[in-house]
Amino acid sequence: MQYLSKSEVERWLRTEIDSVDGTLQRLNMYPIPHDAGRKMALAKGLIGYWLDWSGGGLLFIKEYGIWPTSEYMPLFDGYRRALGENRSIDEAPGYLIAEEMLEPAIAFLAMALYFMWDVILVSVADRLTIELTHDEELFAAGYDPQKLSRLQARITQYCA
Repeated sequence: MQYLSKSEVERWLRTEIDSVDGTLQRLNMYPIPHDAGRKMALAKGLIGYWLDWSGGGLLFIKEYGIWPTSEYMPLFDGYRRALGENRSIDEAPGYLIAEEMLEPAIAFLAMALYFMWDVILVSVADRLTIELTHDEELFAAGYDPQKLSRLQARITQYCA
């Protein structure tokens, strides 16, 4: 499991995004469900089932602390420490997603959804980027129209 500093995240994004050919297409905005069970299902779907992580990917906590009453940092920090990461979220807000380590990524995304944080997910193999915001909105963009269309059908089930 590899955590990244903000500068490492920016370098990773430049490397991965600059290497993509094609035309970027965007999906409409989808509201993130308010229900905790549906948020968990969305996190499991995005990380565990719908996206291809064989080429790796990124979960980047872009912003947090927007709604402090929605957060419980000891839960997040304790989980990171249990996985061997002692740096703070300020020091290492990124997480490289590997196909063999999806469970921690699901947990991080679920907490980010519960805590109403801004998150960016990138699947290298799918050439898809998903942004989840503290305003409980989901945006997706990608270079493969078929993969984007499949993702849209799945997102619609949870974000209607």
